[in-house]
Amino acid sequence: MPLSPLIAAALALVAAPGATTGPADAATATAPERQSVRAVLLRPSQLDSAALLEALELRSPQRTLAVPPWPDAPSSRFGLYAVATVVLSEAGLAVTVVLSDGRAYYRTLEASSTDAPRVAASAIANLLAAIEEDELPPDEEDVPLPPEQEPTAAPTPAPEPIPKTAPAASTPTPTPAPPPPAPLELEALTSGTLAAAVGPPSPRGFVGGGALVGLELRWPRGLLASLAVRSHWHRPDPLTVGRTRVSLGG
Repeated sequence: MPLSPLIAAALALVAAPGATTGPADAATATAPERQSVRAVLLRPSQLDSAALLEALELRSPQRTLAVPPWPDAPSSRFGLYAVATVVLSEAGLAVTVVLSDGRAYYRTLEASSTDAPRVAASAIANLLAAIEEDELPPDEEDVPLPPEQEPTAAPTPAPEPIPKTAPAASTPTPTPAPPPPAPLELEALTSGTLAAAVGPPSPRGFVGGGALVGLELRWPRGLLASLAVRSHWHRPDPLTVGRTRVSLGG
């Protein structure tokens, strides 16, 4: 029995090479290709770098991981990569993931120093998985990548010590010069006497005379020495009497 024209036309349409694709095939053809994060460069602070790296290798074995020093030229080597900063403090565990295209994600977690590497590794792995599935909008965009090491603050120069003003030199009180020693003194002493008689009785007129010649020597400290010669003559009638005395003193 020959086929009806309608059935024949339907069979020809299905067998035609340019047949129209269905809705599922169109969705598959237009779905964008997901971009994977191929590398994670870690910046740990106040926790064990080796423990963090080991914990993240267990949770993201398909990615290249590195702690400082980082590999050179990561953009050309990995394409899309992430920089993960992990800081452990008293306030908790702060995890920051910044992608090389500028997207940034921030998380704050509770963790002790013992389990901080494991908690941080789980948070980073889950963030990257959600990013690759395009299920997590960024917390911030156009964020610059942090450096491998935080720049160390330049040491504050110590203030230069204020030079101490030297005390004004006091003018020494001049010591009075000792008085010059008293000179050695030598003094000469002289004296003379004359005797006359008025009679009567005899004698009358000049009856005698005398003289004294002496030297005194004085030292500065008060010592004194003297030498004196005294002579006296008396002329009573008919004899003449003379006396001479030599004296030393001190």
